[in-house]
Order: sequence, then structure tokens, then C-alpha cells
Amino acid sequence: MIDRKKLDQMEDCGAVAAMKYRDELGAGFQAAVNDTVKALNAYFDDVKGKRRAISERVDALQEEHADLEAEISAFGPKLAQATISGDGAALESIQREIADLEDNKAAVSAQIDLLSKVQITGDADLYSEANKLADKLETVNRETLADLAALGSFAEKQAALWHEVANFSEISGNTVPVRSVLVMVKDMRKDFSAED
Repeated sequence: MIDRKKLDQMEDCGAVAAMKYRDELGAGFQAAVNDTVKALNAYFDDVKGKRRAISERVDALQEEHADLEAEISAFGPKLAQATISGDGAALESIQREIADLEDNKAAVSAQIDLLSKVQITGDADLYSEANKLADKLETVNRETLADLAALGSFAEKQAALWHEVANFSEISGNTVPVRSVLVMVKDMRKDFSAED
């Protein structure tokens, strides 16, 4: 909202006061922008940190999953040997170990699946602060644009008035032609000097 006191000061002090006010408006707007950007960065940094933690966990789980598959595959030759030899105890032991590894692999796969589907959002307090500052920025932006428009209108009116002041042809158009007056002055002086 335009500050009437400052507008009156501009009328009294002219362009210097208007420029100072324009700079104040710009500084206030820039401060609102800076505060909003800082809050947005804090929110998105929080989101990035959470996503990074999830991504690192998924990467570790995928490595674990690959290791479990490799361990299970490594039982192939032992399983074949126990089957060929008919070693029931070895077959039972291999089967238990493979079942344990498969259970672990299924649990790891489930974690990977769950973490891959998680919707990550930032901290609620950081969101609230950023949102509050964004609303304030929108208000400051609207008010600053309105104030700058009013200031621009004021400046245009002042410029038009100064143009009128400098327009000599309008002044001389409303008076007796200067040459006629100067001729009359010359005649008066001549007349006055002639009587002496």
C-alpha cells in the first residue's frame, strides 16, 4: 500500500525522494524473495537428505540381494554332488540353508519393493515455514507492483508538469509578442532620450 507520507515527501523533495522510496520498495521485495528462497532450500534439502537415505538403503539391499542369489547359486554343485551320491543328510542340510537364504532374499526383496514405493515429503515444520513465507512473498509482490505503478504514475505527472515549465512557447503564446514589446521599449527609450 502506497505510503501517503512518502508521496507527500516526494512532492516536496522531488525525484530524489521518489528514487529513495523506489529503492526501499525494491529492498523490501528482495528481502521477501531471499527469505522465501532460504526456506524453500531448507525444505528441499530435507527432502533430498531423506531421498538419499532411502536410495542408499535400497542400494545396500540390492547388493545384499545379489550376494544372497550368489550364495544360493553356489549350492548348485554341492546339491548335485549330494544328489548323485545319495547323501540324505547333506541334501537336508543344503535344503535348510537354501530355504534360509531364500527367506532372507524374500525379506530383502520386500524391503526393496516397499522403499521403492515410499512417497518422500519434507519436514512438516519446514513446509509450513516455507509456505508462510511464500504467501508473504505473494502479498509483498502484489503490493510492491501496485506501489511501483502508483510511483510511476506520480513520476509521469511530475515529468509532464516539468515539461510544461520548460515549454517557453506556451508562455509566450499567452502574452503579447516579445518583438512588439521590444520595439515599444526601444521607442520609449528613444523618445525619452530625445527630450533631453
